[in-house]
Amino acid sequence: MSYCEKCGQYIDDNSRFCQNCGAENPGYNAAPAYQAPVYQAPAVEEPKSGLNVMAIVAIALAGSGIVGLIFAIIALKNAKSGNFRTSLKPLAVAALIISIVMLVFWTVYIIVLGVGSCALANSGYNFDFDF
Repeated sequence: MSYCEKCGQYIDDNSRFCQNCGAENPGYNAAPAYQAPVYQAPAVEEPKSGLNVMAIVAIALAGSGIVGLIFAIIALKNAKSGNFRTSLKPLAVAALIISIVMLVFWTVYIIVLGVGSCALANSGYNFDFDF
């Protein structure tokens, strides 16, 4: 509620001009006719704070064969589904490959060792060591 400075007549705050004399209302609060909606960016999922520890464990145990293979498969699943700070998918793939190679190596080694020991046992050679 204000009064015109020129004629003293009452002026509504929503009126820009005085209805009596036409003078401009200094207390006029101009509200925007249209206000554009405020843009809100879609929420981005923050990366998980930890590392894919399974990939590191898998590469450490890759030489053991089957244990490394199990950890490598788990690490690869975590790397595909997770959103980690650093991508350890290449490390998980490397652990998987090394584990498969080592699994084949240990399988062949055990077979060769088993066949060799059976051959020596059946050869009739005396393994008695008398000191």
